[in-house]
Amino acid sequence: MNKPDLNFGIPGAPLAALTPSRQPYDSDQSAIGSLIQMLWRRKFVIGGVAAAVCLLSLFAILRIPPVYTATATVLIETRKTNLPDFQAILSGLPTDLSTLETELTVIRSRRLAERVIRKINLEALPEFNSDLLPPEERPRPNPLVAAVGWFGGLLQSALGPGSEGGQGSGPVVSYEEEARQRHEDLLRAFQSRLSARLIGRSYTISLSFDSDSPEVATTIVNTIADEYIAAQVDDKIRAVEQANRWLSDRIAGLQDQVTVADRQIETFRAEHGLIVTTDASPSLVYQQQLAEINTKLTEARAKRSELQARLSAAQEAAAGITNPSGIASDLLTSPMMQVNRESMANLTAQIAQTRQQFGENHPAMTALLAQRAELVEGIAGEARRIVRELSNDLVVATANEQAISADLAAADAQMVRINMANVDLRAMVREADAKRELLRALLSQSLETSAQASFQPADASILSYAALPNSPSRPDRKVLAALSLVFAGAVGLGLAFLLEMLDGSYRTIGQMERETGLRTLGVIKPLSRRDRRRGLLHFLRSSPDSEFADAVRQTFTSVVLACKRPDSPQVVLIASAGAAEGRSSVAALLSFASAAQRRPTVLVDCGARSPGVPAMLDIEPSAGLTELCEGRARLEDVVHHSPLIGADVIALGGADEERAIALFDSHAFADLMGELKARYDFIFLDSPPAVATPEARVLAQHADQTLFVVRWGKTAQQLLLAGLRQIEGGRGSIGIVVNDPDAKLRGVAVHKDRKLRWPLPWTLPWARA
Repeated sequence: MNKPDLNFGIPGAPLAALTPSRQPYDSDQSAIGSLIQMLWRRKFVIGGVAAAVCLLSLFAILRIPPVYTATATVLIETRKTNLPDFQAILSGLPTDLSTLETELTVIRSRRLAERVIRKINLEALPEFNSDLLPPEERPRPNPLVAAVGWFGGLLQSALGPGSEGGQGSGPVVSYEEEARQRHEDLLRAFQSRLSARLIGRSYTISLSFDSDSPEVATTIVNTIADEYIAAQVDDKIRAVEQANRWLSDRIAGLQDQVTVADRQIETFRAEHGLIVTTDASPSLVYQQQLAEINTKLTEARAKRSELQARLSAAQEAAAGITNPSGIASDLLTSPMMQVNRESMANLTAQIAQTRQQFGENHPAMTALLAQRAELVEGIAGEARRIVRELSNDLVVATANEQAISADLAAADAQMVRINMANVDLRAMVREADAKRELLRALLSQSLETSAQASFQPADASILSYAALPNSPSRPDRKVLAALSLVFAGAVGLGLAFLLEMLDGSYRTIGQMERETGLRTLGVIKPLSRRDRRRGLLHFLRSSPDSEFADAVRQTFTSVVLACKRPDSPQVVLIASAGAAEGRSSVAALLSFASAAQRRPTVLVDCGARSPGVPAMLDIEPSAGLTELCEGRARLEDVVHHSPLIGADVIALGGADEERAIALFDSHAFADLMGELKARYDFIFLDSPPAVATPEARVLAQHADQTLFVVRWGKTAQQLLLAGLRQIEGGRGSIGIVVNDPDAKLRGVAVHKDRKLRWPLPWTLPWARA
């Protein structure tokens, strides 16, 4: 058997220069490389979707009507100009954060919005009243709301004439209800366009309003600022008026209460005897009287004690008067007693002189002694008289003391009653004084509020009115355009990732080899659209030095080196899992490569459903494989030489799917394979899809090799595995040929001098191991 040059007639490296024990295509790429390959595969999807979304977004952006924003600034006053006191009514606002937030709420309130709407008459502006717009410019109702309303009307119609609203008619809306709803819509639209915020940590509030017209926006925001200030003044005036009315009513009531309290105090004093002078209080008077009684009682007790002591001394003196010189002092105070004492002294002196001159028994002495005895009896009588007088004085003093003690006890009891009455009196006086003090304070406040009624400054001032905006604030078309570009890119990338997730085909050679356990024998690169219009075989014949020709040559070389016995004829089955995998094209290309090396080659078309080889090679056979096996034709009658591929071609002939299965399983077909092996080095069998028909499983029993064609990015993983399971019982080896990849695979390089594909160093089996 001849073994010509393997280089399509081009001088170059011999067959032994390549070692295709494993096709030099590496799939162990980094995550970044895989991501870049995915993005490159989906570049048209990403670009198309991004362009469409971007155009739609730009169209929508251009359709957005411009919105003008006018801004005014209001300052919350921290300096108070109101009069002092009565702060609950007339004082200014506190300047804490909660108060400022409250003022923001007031600005956004419904009450202020209604003031502005009434003053400007916003209902007369078409922007806020859609009834004033032309019919073509009026906003269209929400389709969902309209559908719900229509369904509700239909349901009411189905309920019958007795249902609310009559037959198919909706609820009747009165004019007042319609006007109220229109007013509510106007309020919501007004409040949604108003914005109020604090500027930093200052006491300044920024007011903004959005409108389709710059003049309307400016007018409204300035009116909001004016009405906010006016509302503050009105609220203060109203508060002052209410305070004056309340003060007047309260003053009149307090005056009556003070009068009644004074009368009650005077009545209470009269009933309890609490009459006082202008200089002393009732308690003080009674305290003075009680002190005087105590003083008198003390004096009476002292006098009684003195009389009792004098009486005792007088009694003792009277009881034993023997010596006139020892008479008590009370007795000496008596004139008679003093005379008798002087007489006693003279008489005693005479007795002493007489005793000395005459002795005791002298008659003069006796007369003197008798005279002394009479004088002593007179002194004793006088002493008894004095004792009787002292006794009488003691009785009087004791009675006086008892009387004063009784007066003191009565005064003490009266003082207790007065003190108890004073407690109640003081309470009544305090209550009356409190009412009188409150009345005095209210009279003072009434004068102050009356003075401030004509002067009520606001708690805020307009720092700056809004100027007419020169340009719209929304939409920011540049920002929206940039965002639309980002969004469009994100949508494109998201769709690309979604398609990649839903894509069940293989994307790397390594992934396919790991899951199938088969080697990849070749990769048929795709042609450009211009070269594809010329046809695969015509391009291959006219461009033997192209990358496409290199890929075909390398694939055929891998097939040759994969043969168990390279010197014997080989039956190669070209199969695929599904249709449109490029199976017939690969068979024709390998036949061309084999014939170009001057190997006797025959291409047998075995497709009963859609025979593609005759049409591809422009052959119109009159008989084919069917007629040959059935004995109705000879081998020379069914073999047709194709100058396009330089090899012989055998068509299937007139056999349907049922007959084709029986034909391929017949002894005649096995004998034919033996006869073809005697004539040809390579017999390529173009099989139908392995999953759809059983012919591939039968043909695999006659093949020495089976090449499973996988269209890159199209053949689903599950479909490929199912097709391999259909032919796994064949007697030959199985390899994979990748057809029409959509991107360059890593690990492939072109030798520019020899026009051959050589493996890069890191893709060789020992490098990858």
